[in-house]
Amino acid sequence: MVMGHMGYTDFWYDAVPAALQADNIYLETSLIDIMNISKAIERVGAHRILFGSDYPESDLSLELEKMAMIEMSDEARAKILGENARELWHWQ
Repeated sequence: MVMGHMGYTDFWYDAVPAALQADNIYLETSLIDIMNISKAIERVGAHRILFGSDYPESDLSLELEKMAMIEMSDEARAKILGENARELWHWQ
């Protein structure tokens, strides 16, 4: 299950606790603030975070800029920006 926008607007406060309880919940990053994305990476792990743009509701460049502002390893960034999605949906 992919929790779009990490549950924003109604369930953002439940996103990380839910993902910690269920290994099949992935958290998607669009429209959620940098602080909550950072906390999700720390608590749930980069391997369960999926980058999303929510285009056309949000701007791809804005969503990418948010990700660039978050301190994380190159490995974590690569996972979030594409490797996790490729693995989850079995893309080649």
